[in-house]
Amino acid sequence: MKKVLLLAAAFVAALPSLAQQAPVNLSNAPQRPARGFALTDEDAPRNHGTGLRVGTNWANVRALANGQSVAAAFEIGVFHQRALTRGLSWQTEALLYRQTTSAERTSGLRLPVLLVFNPLYNISLHVGPQLQWRTASSPVATPEGSASVGTTPGAALTMGLVGGGEARIGFLRVGLRYTAPLRELTDLPQLGDHAASAWRAGQVQVYLGAGF
Repeated sequence: MKKVLLLAAAFVAALPSLAQQAPVNLSNAPQRPARGFALTDEDAPRNHGTGLRVGTNWANVRALANGQSVAAAFEIGVFHQRALTRGLSWQTEALLYRQTTSAERTSGLRLPVLLVFNPLYNISLHVGPQLQWRTASSPVATPEGSASVGTTPGAALTMGLVGGGEARIGFLRVGLRYTAPLRELTDLPQLGDHAASAWRAGQVQVYLGAGF
């Protein structure tokens, strides 16, 4: 009788430690971690990585689609994205660019630093400042053969605010982006007019990226 009571007391004393142990998976099916906000979850947005991207303006895309000649305008460079939370990340880029407008042809380096928000798994919104270093500028000749007036040749450093959206298809990224000059950020009507005219003129950037 004493042995039975001792065994019962030992079993009762061991119950708390047994309750803290993880349940044993008796099936052959693999266990999937519970949904949460860990960056390693299978259902979390893939908002991290490093890759290459190349882009041009919307006018060139339309011209290529119609078989027309295009102006020399492009962006090419690298990006690095690092996750902050499940739906937020930051992204830095270094982009060589060449841009042609009706007045001038410029080239240089763009350095945007972006805050990225993922409302959906494969859709993200980007916003942040951009530093642009223009290394070369030349006026565009008019049909009469004279150079356009009002251009400022040489190097220049300017700031702007970048806004855009991106869709991810596998390891590919397709996006639209617009950059507003810093001088227009305090004048919202002027900023809206400039964005609308830039869209009509095809100066909104379209890009394709590949992340790893």
